[in-house]
Amino acid sequence: MSETFAKDKRFIRWMYDGSRDPDIRRDIRLVVSHEPVIDFFENNRPRLESRPHKYFEFMLKRGTETATIPNSLLNHYFRITEADADAFLAIYSTTIRSGQKENKHQEEGYFTADQFRYRGETNAAVFAGSAIFKRGRMIGKLTAEETRIAIELSNIAKASDVLTTFPDPLNGHYKVGVRLRKNESNSIQMNLEKKTA
Repeated sequence: MSETFAKDKRFIRWMYDGSRDPDIRRDIRLVVSHEPVIDFFENNRPRLESRPHKYFEFMLKRGTETATIPNSLLNHYFRITEADADAFLAIYSTTIRSGQKENKHQEEGYFTADQFRYRGETNAAVFAGSAIFKRGRMIGKLTAEETRIAIELSNIAKASDVLTTFPDPLNGHYKVGVRLRKNESNSIQMNLEKKTA
């Protein structure tokens, strides 16, 4: 779906109406495109693939493994929307090349699909970051790094080990390489009786 359509106030109604179609499976992935959907599909022409659906399946699988995009299934969208408390993350994508200048934070993952800059010939589709849905409607976007953090902190979302870097707190010219490993049980304990200092 396009970003404009996902932000429409009646979007949730159209999603429920569309889900009644027997050809719509509940295990399909939801992707929000920066541009209109017709432009997204017309610009997507993988050159080396005889089966484009496999190309996109592998792209989305790799993105969810690295946690730069969420694993956004239609069934999860309905489950979270009906619970009315959580936010749902959908895959954010575009085929439009960014005209923005490269910034120093881009290499660290602080970009969305519409901000990603690359050189050379490649397939036009870029999947990075996520669209945030609250009460069934898109309310904003997260960068690839923010998406990774949200997935790591979530009790529901599954994530594999992630290799990443952080700026060295002792010397800003260097970076520290780390492996983030998600435990099966995230347990946070707070002492609400103790006074603050």
